[in-house]
Amino acid sequence: MTKADRHRELVESYFDTHAQDWSDLYVRPATANDQVLLDRKDVAVRFLREQVGPGSRVLDAGCGAGLVSRELAEKGFVVHGIDLSRKMLDLYERHLSASGVDRSRWSCTLGGVLEADLAKGSFDGILALGFLQYQSDERAALARFHELLRPGGTLVVSGPIRFTIANLFGLASARRKFRDRVKGRKSVLHEISPNYYSLARLKKLLEASGFTVIGHKRHGYSNAWLPEPFDRVIGLLGGERAIHDALTRLSARVPIDRFANDIVVVAERRVPPAYR
Repeated sequence: MTKADRHRELVESYFDTHAQDWSDLYVRPATANDQVLLDRKDVAVRFLREQVGPGSRVLDAGCGAGLVSRELAEKGFVVHGIDLSRKMLDLYERHLSASGVDRSRWSCTLGGVLEADLAKGSFDGILALGFLQYQSDERAALARFHELLRPGGTLVVSGPIRFTIANLFGLASARRKFRDRVKGRKSVLHEISPNYYSLARLKKLLEASGFTVIGHKRHGYSNAWLPEPFDRVIGLLGGERAIHDALTRLSARVPIDRFANDIVVVAERRVPPAYR
């Protein structure tokens, strides 16, 4: 088994095991980190809707339990979700069926984006939220997105920022070490999500893959460095969310967003000269 195959197997296993947890956080957010993911969804959907109109065909790469796809379908898009996890796709189908959206407006595929039987140039937009960070070959994934988008199509991607406030003070690393010591094993999520980003790094990756970046948003100030189970206790008491909200408000006045948790970037597939 190659290193890439092993990595893919770990990703699939992790999301099969935690499918319900990832679904629940969109419905019942318990921590500030959950709120960061909800905010990521809202930012990404807004970016997409600013570039692509209702009725357009959208690929939700790494669609998970389908909460983002459901929102897009309800807003009039034709959505196709793809995910490695069978249990995630079971939840995807359940959520989309329960939405009441006509079945002709949504579909899904089990598998990886690179090998899926999807037609070239068949999508007007692609959402890839929390997707690149799990890829053993980011450039291959972006090349595939470029291939699947029509010329001028829109790509919205996100990823965790390396130099967050927690990382600057070494607190995120301390949390992982504490958790590893208590549980006696390393975090699988940390192992399968090796890629971190800055705006400059994402721009470099996207531009090298045939995209032009047209907007971005850095967001989220989860104090996820608190050791377990104190992070969840503080979250339930409102303390973690209060810190997140205070830093979010501060970021509107002081340029601290480069140390936020997450970045969402919207890019356009460059139009070849023959299409101009």
